[in-house]
Amino acid sequence: MRTHFLYRLLSLCGVVVFFLAACASNTEKVEVPEGPLKFIDLALFDRQLQQKLRDKPDEVRIEFVDRVKPSQLPERLNVWMLGVQNAGGQVRVSLPPGDMQPRGLPLLSFFPALWSAIRSERPSDVPKEVIEGYEAQIQLRNDGSGDRVVDSIVLKRR
Repeated sequence: MRTHFLYRLLSLCGVVVFFLAACASNTEKVEVPEGPLKFIDLALFDRQLQQKLRDKPDEVRIEFVDRVKPSQLPERLNVWMLGVQNAGGQVRVSLPPGDMQPRGLPLLSFFPALWSAIRSERPSDVPKEVIEGYEAQIQLRNDGSGDRVVDSIVLKRR
Protein backbone atom coordinates (compact mmCIF):
# COMPACT_ATOMS: atom_id res chain seq x y z
CA MET A 1 0.00 0.00 0.00
CA ARG A 2 2.79 2.39 0.92
CA THR A 3 4.68 1.56 -2.28
CA HIS A 4 1.57 2.30 -4.33
CA PHE A 5 1.29 5.76 -2.69
CA LEU A 6 4.97 6.47 -3.32
CA TYR A 7 4.60 5.45 -6.97
CA ARG A 8 1.64 7.83 -7.40
CA LEU A 9 3.52 10.66 -5.75
CA LEU A 10 6.57 10.20 -8.01
CA SER A 11 4.31 10.02 -11.08
CA LEU A 12 2.61 13.25 -10.09
CA CYS A 13 5.99 14.94 -9.56
CA GLY A 14 7.10 13.78 -12.99
CA VAL A 15 4.00 15.25 -14.62
CA VAL A 16 4.51 18.57 -12.82
CA VAL A 17 8.16 18.73 -13.90
CA PHE A 18 7.15 17.94 -17.48
CA PHE A 19 4.61 20.78 -17.56
CA LEU A 20 7.01 23.24 -15.95
CA ALA A 21 9.65 22.38 -18.53
CA ALA A 22 7.14 22.87 -21.33
CA CYS A 23 6.17 26.30 -19.99
CA ALA A 24 9.79 27.36 -19.57
CA SER A 25 10.65 26.39 -23.13
CA ASN A 26 7.97 28.73 -24.51
CA THR A 27 10.52 31.52 -24.92
CA GLU A 28 10.98 31.10 -28.64
CA LYS A 29 11.82 34.23 -30.56
CA VAL A 30 9.10 35.81 -32.63
CA GLU A 31 9.51 38.01 -35.65
CA VAL A 32 9.52 41.63 -34.52
CA PRO A 33 8.83 44.19 -37.24
CA GLU A 34 11.15 47.15 -37.69
CA GLY A 35 9.69 50.49 -36.66
CA PRO A 36 6.50 50.87 -34.67
CA LEU A 37 4.59 47.86 -33.37
CA LYS A 38 0.98 47.57 -34.51
CA PHE A 39 -1.31 46.79 -31.59
CA ILE A 40 -3.58 43.82 -32.07
CA ASP A 41 -5.11 42.36 -28.90
CA LEU A 42 -3.29 39.00 -29.11
CA ALA A 43 -0.60 37.26 -27.04
CA LEU A 44 1.69 37.68 -30.08
CA PHE A 45 1.74 41.43 -29.37
CA ASP A 46 2.99 40.79 -25.81
CA ARG A 47 5.77 38.54 -27.06
CA GLN A 48 6.82 41.05 -29.75
CA LEU A 49 6.86 43.95 -27.29
CA GLN A 50 8.81 41.94 -24.70
CA GLN A 51 11.37 40.92 -27.29
CA LYS A 52 11.72 44.48 -28.56
CA LEU A 53 12.16 45.85 -25.01
CA ARG A 54 14.82 43.26 -24.16
CA ASP A 55 17.11 45.06 -26.65
CA LYS A 56 16.69 48.23 -24.49
CA PRO A 57 15.95 50.71 -27.31
CA ASP A 58 15.57 54.39 -26.39
CA GLU A 59 11.99 54.42 -27.68
CA VAL A 60 9.31 51.91 -28.66
CA ARG A 61 6.24 53.20 -30.46
CA ILE A 62 2.95 51.28 -30.44
CA GLU A 63 0.42 52.27 -33.09
CA PHE A 64 -3.21 51.25 -33.25
CA VAL A 65 -4.90 49.41 -36.08
CA ASP A 66 -8.41 50.12 -34.72
CA ARG A 67 -9.98 53.22 -33.24
CA VAL A 68 -9.54 53.07 -29.44
CA LYS A 69 -11.05 55.62 -27.10
CA PRO A 70 -8.92 56.51 -24.06
CA SER A 71 -11.63 55.21 -21.73
CA GLN A 72 -11.58 51.83 -23.53
CA LEU A 73 -7.89 50.99 -23.45
CA PRO A 74 -7.67 47.20 -23.87
CA GLU A 75 -6.84 45.15 -20.77
CA ARG A 76 -3.66 43.87 -22.44
CA LEU A 77 -2.33 47.45 -22.58
CA ASN A 78 -3.56 48.25 -19.07
CA VAL A 79 -1.32 45.42 -17.87
CA TRP A 80 1.67 47.01 -19.64
CA MET A 81 0.86 50.43 -18.15
CA LEU A 82 0.64 48.79 -14.72
CA GLY A 83 4.04 47.20 -15.40
CA VAL A 84 5.52 50.63 -16.13
CA GLN A 85 4.09 51.94 -12.84
CA ASN A 86 5.28 48.91 -10.84
CA ALA A 87 8.79 49.36 -12.23
CA GLY A 88 8.91 52.99 -11.05
CA GLY A 89 7.96 54.68 -14.31
CA GLN A 90 5.22 57.18 -15.00
CA VAL A 91 2.29 56.99 -17.40
CA ARG A 92 1.38 60.32 -19.00
CA VAL A 93 -1.36 61.35 -21.40
CA SER A 94 -0.64 63.83 -24.20
CA LEU A 95 -3.56 65.81 -25.58
CA PRO A 96 -3.89 66.32 -29.32
CA PRO A 97 -1.90 69.25 -30.73
CA GLY A 98 -3.84 72.49 -30.24
CA ASP A 99 -5.99 71.16 -27.38
CA MET A 100 -5.31 73.27 -24.34
CA GLN A 101 -7.92 71.93 -21.93
CA PRO A 102 -9.61 68.58 -21.45
CA ARG A 103 -13.01 68.39 -23.14
CA GLY A 104 -15.79 66.51 -21.39
CA LEU A 105 -15.93 62.98 -20.13
CA PRO A 106 -14.05 60.96 -22.78
CA LEU A 107 -10.64 62.08 -21.55
CA LEU A 108 -11.60 62.20 -17.89
CA SER A 109 -13.14 58.73 -18.05
CA PHE A 110 -9.76 57.34 -19.10
CA PHE A 111 -8.19 58.08 -15.74
CA PRO A 112 -10.47 55.86 -13.61
CA ALA A 113 -9.80 52.95 -15.98
CA LEU A 114 -6.04 53.45 -15.67
CA TRP A 115 -6.29 54.04 -11.92
CA SER A 116 -8.26 50.83 -11.36
CA ALA A 117 -5.71 48.91 -13.43
CA ILE A 118 -2.88 50.39 -11.38
CA ARG A 119 -4.59 49.68 -8.06
CA SER A 120 -5.97 46.25 -8.95
CA GLU A 121 -5.08 43.31 -6.76
CA ARG A 122 -3.95 41.34 -9.80
CA PRO A 123 -0.15 41.38 -10.22
CA SER A 124 1.31 42.60 -13.47
CA ASP A 125 2.08 39.91 -16.04
CA VAL A 126 4.90 42.06 -17.42
CA PRO A 127 8.40 40.99 -16.35
CA LYS A 128 9.83 43.89 -14.35
CA GLU A 129 13.30 43.51 -15.87
CA VAL A 130 11.84 44.07 -19.35
CA ILE A 131 9.87 47.26 -18.62
CA GLU A 132 12.20 48.69 -15.95
CA GLY A 133 13.64 52.07 -16.92
CA TYR A 134 10.76 53.03 -19.22
CA GLU A 135 8.01 55.61 -19.02
CA ALA A 136 4.84 55.58 -21.09
CA GLN A 137 3.22 58.42 -22.96
CA ILE A 138 -0.29 57.85 -24.30
CA GLN A 139 -0.73 60.19 -27.25
CA LEU A 140 -4.26 61.20 -28.18
CA ARG A 141 -5.60 62.67 -31.41
CA ASN A 142 -8.93 64.01 -32.59
CA ASP A 143 -10.65 61.75 -35.08
CA GLY A 144 -12.92 62.98 -37.85
CA SER A 145 -16.04 62.87 -35.67
CA GLY A 146 -14.58 65.11 -32.96
CA ASP A 147 -13.82 62.32 -30.48
CA ARG A 148 -10.44 61.83 -28.89
CA VAL A 149 -8.83 58.49 -29.66
CA VAL A 150 -5.49 56.93 -28.80
CA ASP A 151 -3.02 57.65 -31.59
CA SER A 152 -0.08 55.78 -30.11
CA ILE A 153 1.72 54.78 -26.96
CA VAL A 154 5.39 55.62 -26.73
CA LEU A 155 7.64 53.84 -24.25
CA LYS A 156 10.76 55.95 -23.60
CA ARG A 157 13.82 55.12 -21.56
CA ARG A 158 14.21 57.33 -18.50
